[in-house]
Amino acid sequence: MTPIFILLRMRRKPKEVANSNLQHYRGSRARLCRGGFTFVETIVVAAVILILVALFSLRLIDRVDDAKLDRDVEQFVNTLRGAVQEAILRQENLAVVIEVHDGYYTVYPETIPGEYDEESLPLFQREQLRRCWIDEMEFEDGSHQYSGKITFWATPRGWSGSLLFNLLDKNDRERFVRVDRYTTRVIMDEKPLDLLEAKNTITM
Repeated sequence: MTPIFILLRMRRKPKEVANSNLQHYRGSRARLCRGGFTFVETIVVAAVILILVALFSLRLIDRVDDAKLDRDVEQFVNTLRGAVQEAILRQENLAVVIEVHDGYYTVYPETIPGEYDEESLPLFQREQLRRCWIDEMEFEDGSHQYSGKITFWATPRGWSGSLLFNLLDKNDRERFVRVDRYTTRVIMDEKPLDLLEAKNTITM
């Protein structure tokens, strides 16, 4: 009985080995299939992530540029506000001088009525619009100016006239700054502003 049992066991081994090899082949093939599907998924996910990163980067760059533009315009606005406040403190007229072409601006004391001396020491440090330029200026009489030099006055009673600045940067972002006659107001906005109706002329 023992030799026959051993023989039967020996005859079964090739079939068991074949089944084992088949299972190993199927398992390997399944793993390969699973591996290929995971790779495709990885590519898709990576592409989506890259697209999201690119969109986020563009939005971040836009926000950074917006912030730099706002700081540049705010510096200009602060100079205007400082000029009209200084005129009230000194009880004298101050000339705000803006060179439209290159964006420089500063403030001078009045020497004789309606005039100032550029050779004198300015009351404020000479600054420049670096992120934008003055694209257009609108006066309360309806006239416009696009270049050259402009002088307007801060007086102890407020601004001598109303004036609207349209500021533009290289990406066509706009900022608007307005000073109002007979007030100390200096308004800055991202949306277009309208000039207020002209008031009585200030005697200088």
